[in-house]
Amino acid sequence: MESGKGNFNLLMENAGPESVDSGLLMENVDAGSEDTLSTVKSGCSKVSEMTVECVGTGTVLCAIVLPKGVLMASDARITNLESTKILYPEKKLWEIREEPPIYSSWCHYNQGGVAFMQYLKREAVNRNLADLVEVSVDHLKHEITENFNLQCYICSVEQEVPKAYVISRFCDIVHVKNCKADSCTCSEFQIDCWPRELYYGVYCMGSGGQVACKSLKYSFKGNFESDAHQWSIELLKINQSAKFEEADVDVLLALLSSSFTKVSCGAPFLRKSQSYTHDFLPSLKRCFSLLGRMLDNSVFLIYRQALEGSDFGEVVVENMIGGSNARNNGIAVAVMEGNYVLHFLKLRDGNCRKYVLSLFGPVTADEDVPNVDQFCRSPTSLMFGKLDMLMIADKVETHGLDVAEINDMEYVFLGLPTIDFIDSLVEVGSATLLP
Repeated sequence: MESGKGNFNLLMENAGPESVDSGLLMENVDAGSEDTLSTVKSGCSKVSEMTVECVGTGTVLCAIVLPKGVLMASDARITNLESTKILYPEKKLWEIREEPPIYSSWCHYNQGGVAFMQYLKREAVNRNLADLVEVSVDHLKHEITENFNLQCYICSVEQEVPKAYVISRFCDIVHVKNCKADSCTCSEFQIDCWPRELYYGVYCMGSGGQVACKSLKYSFKGNFESDAHQWSIELLKINQSAKFEEADVDVLLALLSSSFTKVSCGAPFLRKSQSYTHDFLPSLKRCFSLLGRMLDNSVFLIYRQALEGSDFGEVVVENMIGGSNARNNGIAVAVMEGNYVLHFLKLRDGNCRKYVLSLFGPVTADEDVPNVDQFCRSPTSLMFGKLDMLMIADKVETHGLDVAEINDMEYVFLGLPTIDFIDSLVEVGSATLLP
């Protein structure tokens, strides 16, 4: 399966073949200088190539359409929480065509979304955006007969003019006369599929879209609108809105807000890409002062990458933290030096936080704790505990762990979400990736 190219994309009004690459992401902006841009590529080394036949969870899609261009962002986590095989988050922002540039992102049904992205790539040749949208709606309504819901943003810049649409496809059951809800066996359905052109505004979709859009209200002034499936800020007062060149910070904050607020989200972003300034840790640093109390009752765990297994480090959360103390399993959000990962975890409440902290002790000079200085410049900001793997030997294979790579006693570190702790972390390659 071909993946998307990243979780952020910036289409600007002068994005011609000789000016900038069409699949671009804002990396750094200095006042009075030209924008510094960098190509985005898929970068999570453990992204599964499988496609699951279910609806995702914790997805946020954003499209900001302004006179100067279109900014698109997506954030999605575990695709199937009920499956015995839990997959890594998928990149839901796809480059449909390189030149003139077209990008798209989707939510709801995963398998149908991937297939539709592939369809768009095939049909985009020699078509403008309006024509592509027209044939795509016809395809979803008349050629695809499966019962699934799908929504997507599809955006471009044509002759220096931003263009954007949302395509919606919903299936409704056709009930027979006198059908009763508690005994309904009706299987026939009708497909309703339609496009809508997006004008200057801020648009969000997905299960976390409402939180993201409410966050963006503070940066973009206009009419806040919502329905069952999407949220938007339209009729923007363009002159009073945030500058387009700075909008990526607002969107980063919106994605973080959604991730920290929605129970289904767990943790934000794919943990590694070539666009380092928009990965989790740099994004958290840029937005930290704006998060308020969103990180209350949150902790960071650090453990060896070998303990991730096939279920996002559940062996650590379940046996070190206690699954009943956490809102969900969380996920590793960064790869640290020394083959360690940083795992974000939201605890249920203050009492659970107090209990979890009691399970860990301080890292002191007289305690022989290995490798701490590899991933943390300030070991005193850490606490640690030991996970006896021999005691849970019967569970190792169920978590997809490689027995040969597991120590009898594994160190698990805990850090609190303070800016000092976050600044002390040493991410793989961060010394060369910082802007």
